Amino acid sequence: LASAGKYSNYYLIIGSVRQVLDQAFQGITASVGNLGVTADKKRFRKIFEASFFIGQWIYGFAGICLYQLLNYVIGFSFGENYRFGAPLVLVLCVNFFVTGMRQATLVFRDSLGLFWYDRYKSLAEAAINLIVSIVLTLRFGAVGVFLGTFVSTMTTSFWIEPYVLYKKKLEAPVSAYFLRYVLYSAAVLGAGALTHLACEAVGGDGFGGFLADLAICAVLPNVVFLICYFRTKEFRFVIAKAWELVGRKLRRPEKQFHKNEEEDGGSGILTDGGKNVLKALKAALAGGETELNLSGAEWDEVFSIAERHAVLPLLYDVAEKQNLDEERMNRVALASRRCVLQSYRLNFCTLKMITALSEKGIGAAVLKGASAAQYYPVPELRKSGDIDILILDESELDAAREALEAVGCRTESEQHSLHHLVLRYEAGIEIELHTMLAEPFDNDAVNDYLAECIRGIAKNLSEREIMELKLPILSDGYLAFGLLLHMLQHFLRSGFGLKLLCDWVCFWNRCVDKNEAETYIRLIDDSGLRGFSEMITSLCVYYLGLDGERAVQIHKNPIDRADAESFIADIIEAEEFGKSARDRMVAMRGTSLGDYFREFHHAMRLNFPRAGKVVLLWPALWIITLTRFLRNNRRIRGVTTKAVLKKAGERSRKMKKLGLFERK
Repeated sequence: LASAGKYSNYYLIIGSVRQVLDQAFQGITASVGNLGVTADKKRFRKIFEASFFIGQWIYGFAGICLYQLLNYVIGFSFGENYRFGAPLVLVLCVNFFVTGMRQATLVFRDSLGLFWYDRYKSLAEAAINLIVSIVLTLRFGAVGVFLGTFVSTMTTSFWIEPYVLYKKKLEAPVSAYFLRYVLYSAAVLGAGALTHLACEAVGGDGFGGFLADLAICAVLPNVVFLICYFRTKEFRFVIAKAWELVGRKLRRPEKQFHKNEEEDGGSGILTDGGKNVLKALKAALAGGETELNLSGAEWDEVFSIAERHAVLPLLYDVAEKQNLDEERMNRVALASRRCVLQSYRLNFCTLKMITALSEKGIGAAVLKGASAAQYYPVPELRKSGDIDILILDESELDAAREALEAVGCRTESEQHSLHHLVLRYEAGIEIELHTMLAEPFDNDAVNDYLAECIRGIAKNLSEREIMELKLPILSDGYLAFGLLLHMLQHFLRSGFGLKLLCDWVCFWNRCVDKNEAETYIRLIDDSGLRGFSEMITSLCVYYLGLDGERAVQIHKNPIDRADAESFIADIIEAEEFGKSARDRMVAMRGTSLGDYFREFHHAMRLNFPRAGKVVLLWPALWIITLTRFLRNNRRIRGVTTKAVLKKAGERSRKMKKLGLFERK
């Protein structure tokens, strides 16, 4: 009873310290859960190792301080008679450290729901603790109780919890964890021993001795840890993240991004319907909890615009929380059900095609649709119409076509693109085999750079679980670059709709590795797409809920709001891939006569990829291209050439400000 009374005082202090530190770890539980869904195994393991590193530092430091200072605090607070001897205090602090070292593993385990696999651990731990504690207490007294806790932890939780995590999620040998554990424990033991010797050397009793030991404990363990770890990858990773956070607080550039839609600075050209559909999509991408307070007629307009942009299924959760009538809810529900069925249909078909290519040894990765859908709150509600597969070696395109034909695909008789081959699978599913990230632009240097990027992509593939199926996709840096190229390609043709902006928001609103963000920045700078990237990012922050703090990891210079409003108005007007009007054909890098001729020459090269390489044939090919252009305007599109050129000029003025293909 006497020992229990004394221990209650120690438990009050140790438990309070543990509670504070544990709360710091528990705060990352939701982020870890999201990371488990969105990140690949390598990225997830890297974050776990960094968390484990942080845990051993803070719990090791706290354990050393407790060992040196606990008896001072107990003596000041409760009296000298209530102090334990040094051996028992040491055991208490060792147990504190061992329990703290488990926190990273427990947070990651709990976030992933891996409870079933170690369900008997607690029973074994309790039984061992009871038996060993009784035996050791008879031999060593009160210290034996706490030694029993140490023994039971080391024989159960110490190895079972990391084993489950590594086997079921990280899919890596757990030996690396135990090696780190031994090295970290050795560093803490060494730092503790040096700190104890330094405190003994200084000596002193009472409050003066407490202050002296406190100063030593505050400095010496951290210096030892710094010497031990400053070259490790975990330390560099944590420091880089810390500097990144400090830099953001000092710069505060995100304030430029955090403008509300109602703030001044816009040009007022957005229609009420456009504003409302942006609000609805912003709410949908954030989880659907926002109250929008729209009338029935306004909801009808929102749904109509969303249908034309192929984003109506995304509004299901938002609509469900707005108390809409049955007819309007059925409209959204029907679109959502169709989208979910189509998503799974395309996903299973994608797996079949990837498997067919893999069996022939052909390297491939999934582009756009499925790879973008994985970042949505509900991936199945991201609408896709076809399957895009990147062939990593252009010379294997014919072999890839034969592999897909062997599983039931047929090659389309007419092909209208230079950068992909179109095949058709059963029930009309279109499959595009790409050899480039985008169709050639009117800049040879950029096209050569994109061809070089394929080699980088091949070295940076990752396998992700998308709607329950594992598919190969691009690493985050290249994936973001591909999404941007997809938007640019369609904008330079007739335009693109809101769905691709939603892709951008969902991608960057998750935690993207700093190295991957730097890879993306390098790609856009080397290709001259920084201006376009800044525009797209600014639009998504202003109107669709992209987190400003996420945005500043790739851009520190938001686009002026008036320019952004003009740009997004054009995107809303375009609808999905520019289908809204027949006069939307092209946007150029400028509005001079040279810009028009460069685009005209580029169109000729696209229409005649082989003959266009012969310079002597250019005059004849120009005439044919011009004749086709004039005839198609009148007969197929039903618009005047003047209207087409006027719309091209309007859209080209938007592009001119972005310095397209101008390398920084």
